Amino acid sequence: MTDSPIAADRDGIRYLSGAIPAADDVRALYDAVGWSAYTADMDTLMGGLQGSATVVTAFDGGRLVGLARVVSDGHTIAYLQDILVDPGHQRRGIASELLRRVFARFGQVRQHVLLTDTEERQRAFYEAHGFRESRDVEGDELRAFVRGTLAEDEAAPAYLADAVACLLKGSSFSDVARLLANARRRAVMASEPIATALEEILRHTVADRPLAARKAAAAVLREAGVPDRQTHRLTGVARDTLRAMGGARTKAPRGRSAQAGGK
Repeated sequence: MTDSPIAADRDGIRYLSGAIPAADDVRALYDAVGWSAYTADMDTLMGGLQGSATVVTAFDGGRLVGLARVVSDGHTIAYLQDILVDPGHQRRGIASELLRRVFARFGQVRQHVLLTDTEERQRAFYEAHGFRESRDVEGDELRAFVRGTLAEDEAAPAYLADAVACLLKGSSFSDVARLLANARRRAVMASEPIATALEEILRHTVADRPLAARKAAAAVLREAGVPDRQTHRLTGVARDTLRAMGGARTKAPRGRSAQAGGK
């Protein structure tokens, strides 16, 4: 990254361009928006920030509440890799300010590009800032291609999907969709099976779930043959409780590799 740190205040929020936040602050922000696919590998995430063309952060007092970063060659393309705002600070114009500042030095660059999910509010936000979906560009037939090791038809095992359903019962559709999208993103980024990615995200999700939901998920995993040690790691249910449920499992589910199931 070539920026020299530049600070500016607006509406009580301090914006800083060209400085990388502390890893603990980055982890807290990414986890707050549900992007645990990134924080599962902090070395990679921090390396990505360091390698970005520019990073803009937003602070409320000493707390990191927003971040945006662009990857660019400085001449022909500028790609918005991340933009995120702490849920408690959303709808205050912080995302708009981050977007404006992170692209400020790329005004001469021909293409400003980003990929995002299909939520309508996402489309509305970017269109309000001058972006257009590629399929809406008259006279151009554009396609986006992504290269990764995850096959398009690769899916998590059914027992994992059932366990996720138990853990997330009562959650909003958007929360469920975000978790599954994060699992798929992590699988591509880390070149690992989607089952492994989903397990890691589940491991970071269970703390906030009711015990009844975690026990239901544990029952599903044990029925599928997941060992108690791994079931405890994924659901947070105590091993004594698992043993009391009966039918202790000692073998990995059929079709799973030792690497995917034994970390």
